[in-house]
Amino acid sequence: MESIDKLLAELQAEHQNADSNQPEKPQSKPPAKPPQPSPQNRQKNDYNIDKLLSDVQGEAEGKTPQAQPQPKPIASPSTQSVYGSPVESLLGDVKQEFEERLKAEEIERKERERERERQREERKRQQQEKLKARAQEWLKNLDPYSDEGFWFVQFAEKYSSKLEAAIAYLNAMNSENHP
Repeated sequence: MESIDKLLAELQAEHQNADSNQPEKPQSKPPAKPPQPSPQNRQKNDYNIDKLLSDVQGEAEGKTPQAQPQPKPIASPSTQSVYGSPVESLLGDVKQEFEERLKAEEIERKERERERERQREERKRQQQEKLKARAQEWLKNLDPYSDEGFWFVQFAEKYSSKLEAAIAYLNAMNSENHP
């Protein structure tokens, strides 16, 4: 705050010096009333005063005045230079953002693909469990002395267990019925 007061005192001293250097005019007429500013000019002046005040306060606090964000110009090929221009920087930022978006989309695509694969595996596992339960039930109901029973005993010799053979047999029967 001391620096603001100091700055204000300097401005007042300069203003007084400027007034004292001018020769005094005889006042034959009373000073005219200053013209009233229009509302638009008043708002403009208020804005300028506020901006100047914030600049002075920023300087007093050791900060640089904050500039209003300017819209970025649209890049055109004619404005590009060989050196690192703002346009090239902007283009680099856009390119980087685009590449990041592509990477994110690729990651999402891979995650969806893994999820679909996991769901396929889960369905396949559930189907295998259902088929296993059907095979166990089929084996329980199989008459070993029937023609089908004799045939199945010979068929099962090629498998490590009768259950595995029954699963293969029922699976083959299902694929025959549902081509």
